[in-house]
Amino acid sequence: MTVPFAFLRSAINIDTAAKISDFIHVKASPRIVKQTPAAGTPVIQGMTIEVQATSLSDVPIFVIDPNIAIPVKNVPIANIKQLVEDDDMLKNIAKTGVVTDNDRAIITEKLNRGLANSGLNGALTGDQATALIKTMGSTGLIDF
Repeated sequence: MTVPFAFLRSAINIDTAAKISDFIHVKASPRIVKQTPAAGTPVIQGMTIEVQATSLSDVPIFVIDPNIAIPVKNVPIANIKQLVEDDDMLKNIAKTGVVTDNDRAIITEKLNRGLANSGLNGALTGDQATALIKTMGSTGLIDF
């Protein structure tokens, strides 16, 4: 299996990259962007360029964790990543994997509120929210 070059960052977990790559090549429908090359570019008349592009916005979280909670399984990885990186508390929990009983209710509320418009189907429980944060922390996708 070939891992796309875009995923070969020093921080990303190679297993995560492989799962995303498999999803992109096997299950995801590619987005094709067509354009005519800019003036001055040596081309054959009428030639077009096709570029296949996929981002983490196209990949649901269940791709990297098939056991993820049902309410969040179709939420794009990019939405969860952005939510975690924008919140110091969520980011710290993703980094350390430590969730106190006091934090559990807070992170559950933050995730449910933050993912409400991202495909969240229902609401996460405290255990599900904790598992989601720990999954994101283990992937290498979060910039600490």
